[in-house]
Amino acid sequence: MPADGQSVFCAKCGLAIDEDSGLPIEERKPCPSCGSMARNIHVTINETVTMREKLGLKGRHPGGKKPFIEQVSGDDLHRKSGKWMKHSRVIDRDNDSYHEVVMDPANDKIVHECKEPLSQHRGHGSAKGQRKTMKYYSIKILAALFVMGSIGEGFLVGVQYGQWAGWTIFIVMIAVGIMLHKTAEINR
Repeated sequence: MPADGQSVFCAKCGLAIDEDSGLPIEERKPCPSCGSMARNIHVTINETVTMREKLGLKGRHPGGKKPFIEQVSGDDLHRKSGKWMKHSRVIDRDNDSYHEVVMDPANDKIVHECKEPLSQHRGHGSAKGQRKTMKYYSIKILAALFVMGSIGEGFLVGVQYGQWAGWTIFIVMIAVGIMLHKTAEINR
């Protein structure tokens, strides 16, 4: 913070003294009024603080999980330009409506506006499709192999150790395959 102004005063009597605030004690002259060497230094600092605000709300029907309406309004840092913009967005699921406006407050120019049915709003922000990861496909393939392998494994165990052992292995491997399939869906 830059110091905009410094004033030196006698610490005993309060008289304003014309001397540098960083002057060492040994080089100070006594106060012309009371003779004290003690000083008070008043520093004035001016800074500008800019406040930003953003308000969001969500409305839900009683017992409903997903909000039927979402609204955001306020200041937002525009990623493309790196400037603070005014941002307003209303998502109305009951009326199938999406409206978003990004405006430059310096000149009141609309930088971005999107007004369309919510059902047609695709490929933007949270509406972007999730990419299926390799982990998802790997677990799906493993689940399928477990299910296919369970038939052969159950048959071989059944021939060697008896019918009940074969069925047990078959059921266990099917269960593992189903669990892997469910895990893949959860991690999707």
